[in-house]
Amino acid sequence: CVCVCVPLGVGEMWLTQSVRLLLALWWVRGRGPGVWSEPQDINLPGNTSQPLDNQISNVTDTSQDSGQELTAGTALVCNGSQNTLSASEDCGCPEPLVLTGESCSCAPGYSLQPASKQCTDVDECRVAVVTGLAACGVHTLCTNTAGSYTCDCEPGFVTSPETSRCVDVDECSFEELCRRELGNTCINTVGSYTCICRPGFQLQASSCVDIDECEGEAAVCVGESVCENTLGSYRCGCRLGYRGNGTHCEDVDECAGGRHSCASDARCGNIIGSYYCQCHRGFNGDGITCFDIDECLVSNGLCQHLCVNQAGSFHCVCHPGFSLTHNGTSCTDVDECDEGVTSCEQLCTNTAGSYSCSCYPGYQLHVDSKQCVDVDECKIGNGGCSHSCLNQDGSYHCLCPPGLSLQRDNTTCVNITSCSLKNGGCDHVCTEWGPGSFACSCHPGWLLTTDSRTCQDGD
Repeated sequence: CVCVCVPLGVGEMWLTQSVRLLLALWWVRGRGPGVWSEPQDINLPGNTSQPLDNQISNVTDTSQDSGQELTAGTALVCNGSQNTLSASEDCGCPEPLVLTGESCSCAPGYSLQPASKQCTDVDECRVAVVTGLAACGVHTLCTNTAGSYTCDCEPGFVTSPETSRCVDVDECSFEELCRRELGNTCINTVGSYTCICRPGFQLQASSCVDIDECEGEAAVCVGESVCENTLGSYRCGCRLGYRGNGTHCEDVDECAGGRHSCASDARCGNIIGSYYCQCHRGFNGDGITCFDIDECLVSNGLCQHLCVNQAGSFHCVCHPGFSLTHNGTSCTDVDECDEGVTSCEQLCTNTAGSYSCSCYPGYQLHVDSKQCVDVDECKIGNGGCSHSCLNQDGSYHCLCPPGLSLQRDNTTCVNITSCSLKNGGCDHVCTEWGPGSFACSCHPGWLLTTDSRTCQDGD
């Protein structure tokens, strides 16, 4: 076997160099092509400053002659651990070996495998674990790489710019998981930290997490109160529709206090813990929003004549000349003549929904259909009089010359010879004096006019 002695106090840098040298010495070039000699024991001084990767150049086969000579009839002799290359007559190192000085060796960080004659990476971190030597410093992590290794600080440590060593990080100077602003405490430890949580918080994954007391099985708030979690504690408040201090809650009458959302066309009804909205009659909706129902769209609102819709209701209207009955839907004719609401001057005749005006005999209706004007009958055929016609307001009469008197038709004048014919033409008293002779007289208080027939009031 090959023994590598590492003096005490040499330091951990000798570990990697010693392992590399140990593995590189498995193969040392012997005499002649393809001949390998047994490795020799090598002791390394503790104070050597020569790089370990170059130590392989000092290991030679002492049985070989120095130099390279080729004489006629003799084989080529190569220096150091070189070998004759099959592709030429020169000396060299077979792949993957590299020539270092006059000897062949693996590149730094690799070791030669005797069986396969291949260079494999040396896991310096694993060798350090096996040998008990530290490849890296305290609180570091060793990571093997191709041909070498790296050292990184463990979590919770950083490299000090002054000493290049890994020093502890004081997480309490910057961490936020303990929630120190809420009264919790952060205690730094080697490579880590721990939290001391105040009541209302619990430690969870190196953090102080609020305890939700409201999610516990036991009810912390009773009655009509509800639990509201807060950071590190909780509080009880009254449910919606109640008021109080959270311990005692009483119903709020939203309707009386005006704290409701009912529409103006709806009524508000209070119930325990809440309220309800109901649209007024004549409106539809959910109470929060109400819209008018047009009752006239359905069977004309049952009105006989006209239906007039209005907000939340309707009413019936009758045509002119009619009035609404007590049931509010039927219409009856108005007798304008009986109620004296007409402007007829003389006669009024009621009609369905209206009326008409007319005049007494001797008058005719004016163009305004209300006033009456006198008819001058004397202008039409002399009123039918045989002699003179006298028009009067609303009438007329015929006149006869002296000695004549109107017959019973009041139009023809005849000679009157006795009181038997129309009282002799006298207004009051006719007195016969003899055959063909008579005289007129008046009642007491009346005077006979010059026509000897007519009487006028003596007063």
